[in-house]
Amino acid sequence: MNKKILIVGLGLIGGAYASKLSELGYQIYALDISKESLSYALNEKIIVEGRSEVDKEFIQEFDKIIFALYPSLLINWIYSYHSYFRKGTIFTDVSGVKKPVITSVNEIIKDDEVEFIPTHPMSGSEKEGVFNYKSVSFNKSNFIIVDNSNSSEAKQWVISLAEEMGFNNIKILSPSEHDEIIAYVSQLPHVLSSTLINSSDNKDISPYIGNSFKDLTRISDINSKMWSELFILNKDELIKKIEQFKRELDKMEEAIEKEDRNVLEGLLNNSTSKKRELK
Repeated sequence: MNKKILIVGLGLIGGAYASKLSELGYQIYALDISKESLSYALNEKIIVEGRSEVDKEFIQEFDKIIFALYPSLLINWIYSYHSYFRKGTIFTDVSGVKKPVITSVNEIIKDDEVEFIPTHPMSGSEKEGVFNYKSVSFNKSNFIIVDNSNSSEAKQWVISLAEEMGFNNIKILSPSEHDEIIAYVSQLPHVLSSTLINSSDNKDISPYIGNSFKDLTRISDINSKMWSELFILNKDELIKKIEQFKRELDKMEEAIEKEDRNVLEGLLNNSTSKKRELK
């Protein structure tokens, strides 16, 4: 297997990928606009070379590329530089929304002899940047491959990478299935955590915070640029999940208002049962 891979975008996930793949014996090269990030990655020995400017000859050295960019940046990059890909290049991404990304990228590369296989590693951190790459662990995490009518070669490449990096559960979903599920299991929790923090002025509460509040608000320390982009790109699915949550919240509010203990216990027992079913 070719052990030479280019990572475009050396942020948190790009850095975590670089670290793990380097540890596994891959030769990792990186492109990022931040010279500081590249210098840090070189000092950490998680890449063998980094560049801050896109060069056609450099891009054509690779037939396997991982894009760790925000969806809009990924689309813009492909639009600007897809002609730099060498014939037969297979590239993947790590972004949290798929339908708009796949539609745009496929249109751009439709006449190119290259292949895009979208993926989504379900692991991350509330922190940002390559400087925090150690906060991310892929061990026993979930990994989603999104069907884009891909070749067996492309599928085997990303499956092998995921298995080598320690992902425990690898699933293939359609773009629509991915975006619907992610709206619930990833985006809605970030909406709720941020909303919980914003629902109070938070003055003088630190001495009284327990683990439940800490657990629920951990992800409210959020990368606002990235998550606002993800929310908007997946707004149709996310709004459905928000409305569904509001209906459940209304049930809880009504039961509390009416002091209906039977309904409250039923709602809480239902949540307990559903939680215990999760693996």
